[in-house]
Amino acid sequence: MTDPIADIGQALNRHEWLPTADELQLADAFFAGVQALPQRRLLPAPEFAGPEPSWAQRACHLVALADVAQGYLEAAGGEAPMTVLLREVVRVGGSFRALADELRGLWQADPPGQPTDEQQRLWGEQAMQNVLRQWDLKRVSETDRGRIEQADGDILMRVLSTMQAALRGDTSW
Repeated sequence: MTDPIADIGQALNRHEWLPTADELQLADAFFAGVQALPQRRLLPAPEFAGPEPSWAQRACHLVALADVAQGYLEAAGGEAPMTVLLREVVRVGGSFRALADELRGLWQADPPGQPTDEQQRLWGEQAMQNVLRQWDLKRVSETDRGRIEQADGDILMRVLSTMQAALRGDTSW
């Protein structure tokens, strides 16, 4: 079985795929849409969220990436490599829609609270981040955490890096 994402990356590296002006414009517009997203803070962003996004935030971000990609796919269509890459963002990110919706509902119904005095004493500056992490671990299963990690790698590392390389004309990666 072939891996179309790897095939596209290899074609770019071998100069077999030279993105058209339309493909480059599509990728550029997509990344502009991504830049407009809040940085993985698609749940109500507590001031204590810290530098690392929670599992819930990551799931919501994957869905947001899929939504941005879908908006550009509707205008583009076709089977050009850049379209195939965007379609993969939609497929992978969109597979988290039910989980993200569930987590948003849980967040609204029972958001993480403020750390207790004891937690503040034990954890210091990390207390709020640890409260969020505990909330997250109780609500996002190990299986879903693994799926999120895999999807982040597939979308952020493979697909988006290939798109960025195409935009930069970088074929040496």
